[in-house]
Amino acid sequence: MPRHLFLCLLLAVCLAQAAGAAPKTDILVMDNGDRITCEILNLERGKLSAKTDDMGTLSIKWLKIARLESQYLFLVTTRDGTLVFGQLLPTGADDALRVVHLERDTILDMGEVVGIKAIKYSLLDKVDFSIDMGVSSYKATGMSQFTTDARFAVNGRIHRGSARYSALYAKDKDDEVTRRHDLNLVYDRLVTGKFSGYLNTGLERNEELGLKARVLGGGGVGYRILEGLSHRLDASLGVSRTREWATSGDLVESSTEGLIRTSLSIYLYDSPKTTLDITLAVMPAIDGKDRVRTQSDASVKQEIFSDFFLGLNYFERYDSAPPPGADSNSDRGLTFTVGWSK
Repeated sequence: MPRHLFLCLLLAVCLAQAAGAAPKTDILVMDNGDRITCEILNLERGKLSAKTDDMGTLSIKWLKIARLESQYLFLVTTRDGTLVFGQLLPTGADDALRVVHLERDTILDMGEVVGIKAIKYSLLDKVDFSIDMGVSSYKATGMSQFTTDARFAVNGRIHRGSARYSALYAKDKDDEVTRRHDLNLVYDRLVTGKFSGYLNTGLERNEELGLKARVLGGGGVGYRILEGLSHRLDASLGVSRTREWATSGDLVESSTEGLIRTSLSIYLYDSPKTTLDITLAVMPAIDGKDRVRTQSDASVKQEIFSDFFLGLNYFERYDSAPPPGADSNSDRGLTFTVGWSK
């Protein structure tokens, strides 16, 4: 088993075993009058997550909820990007969310609420983790490949740190091996419900494109164009400095690139529960070099049972001026995966 896969699996097991029980004193009232005592976790992608003692962790359509009450602190986001911080206190009426902090008392229409984040003080409660793995073999070409994609994030009130590692290991009938590795670290700070700023650094390797290593660092701004209970559209602009080493020798290339990126998420919760994520990025050189790089990623996932998913992932990389020794100026792949998330 590849070392990086073993480490990802070990981390997943440790996180799963370490999850502890928190006091469950929050109140959730369904639109049919059912009353549930729980621990409210978050509202994301149109689903409210809540832990219960007897039914485990529930994932409930936001439109099916009439009231929420909690003495704990939450950050609430509305459709127009407004951020409201405070406790969720009783309103005495359905379809209204009352958020109170110090002398600020805000009543929100629940139909305008698109995000709720519990303010956690335990490190484990702030952590999100997911891993997807795929194996494929093609008899006609003798090609076999293994892919893995692991994501880790620590969430604060307006701060977020995340790491993503993806890898592809492919071998053809002549035992020629091709490797692709991507490691990306990002720090995000929320400015409003729609605007954010970020800093990132990364390390890439893609032998198909003649790239032994690429180190990059930069930053930019992000903007949430649309967000509803079943979709989200984001865009970002940025700039980064890169340094590259080619697989053909000791060539070192440094450049400054711009970044234009957009991402679309669509989530359908009627059976079967399905999510679609598409990201497109263009990185033109802005230091006088005649070069442009693009990245495209698309994934479709379907939950087969709690926290486990089947997926179909597609990626494409293009470089108009790849390093010397590259087999091609583009690289693409399609894989089936099995995944788990916390």
